Amino acid sequence: MSATTDHDERRCARHPEREGRYYCSKYGRYLCDECATCADPKLYCKFRTQCIIWELERYGGSGSVAR
Repeated sequence: MSATTDHDERRCARHPEREGRYYCSKYGRYLCDECATCADPKLYCKFRTQCIIWELERYGGSGSVAR
C-alpha cells in the first residue's frame, strides 16, 4: 500500500503548494483555480470535447473559475 493518497498527488503543476482541482488530459497535469486555462487554445486537442478547463473558459471566462 502506498504512503501517499490520491489527494497528495493532485497538486498544481505550477504551484505545488496548491490543490490541483482541474486535470489537463492533453498534458497530463493538474491545475489550480488560478492556472485553469487552456495552454494551447488554438491547437488541436483530442480531449477538448470532454475538457472541463475548456468549458470553464468558454462559459466562465479565462481564470474565473466558480467554486
